[in-house]
Amino acid sequence: MEGRDELAKLDPEKRLAILEAILFVASSPLKSEEIARACGWPLILVEEDLLILSHTFKSRGLELVCSGGSWRLLTAAKVAPWVERFLKVESRRRLSKAQMETLAVVAYRQPVTRAEIENYRGVRSDRPLSQLEDLNLVRCVGRARIPGHPIQYGTTNDFLRYFSINSLEDLPEISLESEVLKKIKTSENNKVPESPQKVNLPPSKSLSKLLDKIKRQRG
Repeated sequence: MEGRDELAKLDPEKRLAILEAILFVASSPLKSEEIARACGWPLILVEEDLLILSHTFKSRGLELVCSGGSWRLLTAAKVAPWVERFLKVESRRRLSKAQMETLAVVAYRQPVTRAEIENYRGVRSDRPLSQLEDLNLVRCVGRARIPGHPIQYGTTNDFLRYFSINSLEDLPEISLESEVLKKIKTSENNKVPESPQKVNLPPSKSLSKLLDKIKRQRG
């Protein structure tokens, strides 16, 4: 009852200010449920206020982004170059070429084994795959139903946050000019082939460029 009385005394503008302050001091992305519990407000009210707040940042130097179901304040992409000049550092850690290629294969082909990644890239990928695990951008999601039951890899919520997307559905469509690529993209139930083809595989660089494009556009 006390929480309701307190809420009744808060006008919408004050609620938005409170949400902005909470998001500003948060050390990690926050789910709307976490904010609702902390403030003692109805979840539906918090979700509505977050949407309103995100619109108020449209013309400002910060933006409120919902990624992987969690909310966080970020530097707006349109001002990132100036912020980088001031700090004299990159606003975010850039992945190496090998890491980006490996991550692209995992993102578009998951669940995928290390052997499939290496078959697709044409080079050993154990090192970049291990580094991506350390960065928590990929993780073990199961084991393939083939001899040896190799580990299958998939992306994480940190992957979504790194590229500022809300779900894997936000990834850009890949070009389907190659029949092999089409099979990789649309394989039934993402079933792992028992003996992946080793010829005419399209370069993983094309997928890497798509992810890099998202990275540049979304800051």
